[in-house]
Amino acid sequence: DLSATKIKDLGPLGSLTKLRELRLRGLEIISLAPLADLDDLRHIDLEGSKFPDVSALGGLGSLRSLSLEACVIADLAALSTLTRLHELNLCETQVQNASFLSNMSKLLHLDLSLTQIEDFTPVRDLGKLEGLFLGGCKIKDLSILSGLQSLELLDLSETEVTELAPLAALKELRYLDLSESTADDLSALKGLKRLQDLILSLAPVTDLSPLRKRIDKGLEVVVNGCHLLNPPQDIADQGRKAMLRWWKVQSN
Repeated sequence: DLSATKIKDLGPLGSLTKLRELRLRGLEIISLAPLADLDDLRHIDLEGSKFPDVSALGGLGSLRSLSLEACVIADLAALSTLTRLHELNLCETQVQNASFLSNMSKLLHLDLSLTQIEDFTPVRDLGKLEGLFLGGCKIKDLSILSGLQSLELLDLSETEVTELAPLAALKELRYLDLSESTADDLSALKGLKRLQDLILSLAPVTDLSPLRKRIDKGLEVVVNGCHLLNPPQDIADQGRKAMLRWWKVQSN
């Protein structure tokens, strides 16, 4: 772990051929080239670091996880060869083109939050994804997600999604974040029997009744800053038991 040091030249690392994990957070790196021959590397964390390009990483076929969070980098085409990656964090990067993801069929967790990507079509082919984070992204059409049958965690916070119907196919979904999104109709979620946590803070939702059965089965819903009518916001703020009591009274 060389994070937050003053190291700029990674040259000395080039001889550490058995290195498996490397953390280089918050550095100003001259070049990543010395890493190109470290074939045993499994995990690299470059969060918040500055470097010219990622071309040196393209040959690291054994890499399982890579974090480029908050790195000032836009061209990630060289990563298309990393077909054995399980985790990829690109949160707050300047990437606009997601085509390099097409060959990463083994990805389990992908974070594209706060990127500049507009075409998310390549994500459609990542059938093994268990966690997908798209908070603050320019995504509206969720149809590309309907085939991600292994998805358990999905973050759509601060997006302009409205039509949630494609999510009905995600039967393994356990956690869904729609906070500060434009989603207002939750009907499509009522069949998601594994859903445990639903975050709706500051979303324009007014009616939770489509999820009444799910809430009765234990679904936890966070509704801070909403303007609910069914049940009323002050009731919902008290938690799921209060909501269930209110609905019971209304049905009598």
